[in-house]
Amino acid sequence: MIGRVATGAVCHEGRAPNNYEIKISSNTPAVLGSQVIFKADFYTDGKLVEGNYKFYWEDNANHRSVNQSSQPQSEWTVSYPSDRYPPGNYEVQVEVQKWEFVLYITVASARLQFNVT
Repeated sequence: MIGRVATGAVCHEGRAPNNYEIKISSNTPAVLGSQVIFKADFYTDGKLVEGNYKFYWEDNANHRSVNQSSQPQSEWTVSYPSDRYPPGNYEVQVEVQKWEFVLYITVASARLQFNVT
């Protein structure tokens, strides 16, 4: 995917240390009215590891989505119609929750700034 890439990670205290990382990529910059595709790859100790994950996507234009997957990857497609959104800089965030014993726990999050013209 051509465009921008960002990475991010947070530590989850109270567990054996794991190295979690999210890499977000997108096809931005984009033109108003076109589809923007975001992709998140979730790494555990530098590897893409299957498991039970929830990916919580949101941007600062009030779009939201939740994707549940056994794969450590997620894609989210959003459009910014010119009659509802002005051109400018926006930000997307993805939060990854991982199934741990009896519930989902947030283990990492990342943000990406992008431009829509």
